[in-house]
Amino acid sequence: MNIGEAYQFIEYLANKSGSGGYIPPDQRTVLAQRAELGFVTKYYKIMIGEIPMNTVENSSMQRVYDALLNYRKTQALVKSGSYYTQPSDYLHTTGFFSEYTSTTTTTSNSISCGDDGIVTKKTTPEVVQVNIFTPDKFGFRLNSSIKPPTDKYPIATFEGSTIKTAPATLKSPVLHYIKKPIGAIYNYTKEGNNPPVYNPIGSVSWEAGEDYHNEICAILLSYIGIHVSGDMISQFAQFKQENGI
Repeated sequence: MNIGEAYQFIEYLANKSGSGGYIPPDQRTVLAQRAELGFVTKYYKIMIGEIPMNTVENSSMQRVYDALLNYRKTQALVKSGSYYTQPSDYLHTTGFFSEYTSTTTTTSNSISCGDDGIVTKKTTPEVVQVNIFTPDKFGFRLNSSIKPPTDKYPIATFEGSTIKTAPATLKSPVLHYIKKPIGAIYNYTKEGNNPPVYNPIGSVSWEAGEDYHNEICAILLSYIGIHVSGDMISQFAQFKQENGI
């Protein structure tokens, strides 16, 4: 559903709950954006095991991954000064990788007496994981004499909008992350004393797949103190059919 249909749904559920719940149009964009961010945060916490998966009805790990599908992003990092710069839409890390060049040396037997053979060196680029630490643990590892960071075992820490790494320069660093939503927009027009009317021009819908829109609507309703049941949500299909939307 687009953002206009979403608010039709929200008003329907609010009325069904007996709570009224009319949301002024000038407040709809910010509520829609906060609800979507809450949706992404909830599913990210389920993915990393911070909250149990059964907090979402009929959930499975595949459904959790699919919920975040449109918020996943991969970006090659660019160094700015001494550190790498976080992507402007960065929210949570899902993976951090760089390249390490391994060298394999082989010696072929020689048929010539007194010859040690032919030595051949082969270099192969390998993708390695950059382990992310808190700033204090990063400092300990940075100065470790037992397991210092190397190109093969790089480390990183996130501070503010920068990413510190050791070694200081990584080869082809790539960050996989959950990005911030672009932000839904509810645009509307109002003429004279007439009620405001949803305007699809300039409006932006949620990035989540449509299968998840009911959940975002429920989150939004909870922000204004209205908690809806599964029965209310299932009744919306009938409501749409009866009203031709």
